[in-house]
Amino acid sequence: GGAGAARFNGNYVGRFCQPAYETHPPLCWRATVVVTNGSLSGQYVSSRTGGVNTWSGAVSASGGVDMHYDGVSSQVAPGTRATARLQGTINGTVMEVAGRWSRVDRALTGRFVRQE
Repeated sequence: GGAGAARFNGNYVGRFCQPAYETHPPLCWRATVVVTNGSLSGQYVSSRTGGVNTWSGAVSASGGVDMHYDGVSSQVAPGTRATARLQGTINGTVMEVAGRWSRVDRALTGRFVRQE
């Protein structure tokens, strides 16, 4: 993190997505990831549950991303807390991350593009 990661500073706009799971259809939601000097953050208020979802983490000087997602489920056990750890990279202006929810074996991915 720190000064070496400053070149990745910016607002990355895109969406998180998860595939179909059991009886639940695929679901995506728009989000912005803010990167500042090696730290990342953001939040989203679900239109389905009213729950506040937040993400935080770190961006390394080489563009590696380590993200923790703390949210509110809208499909599996709606209204309950749901967390995930995602990892990935920033390549040019594109951030891509992938991981799994801690409570259910369901993937969570994200793709975001830095706004100039």
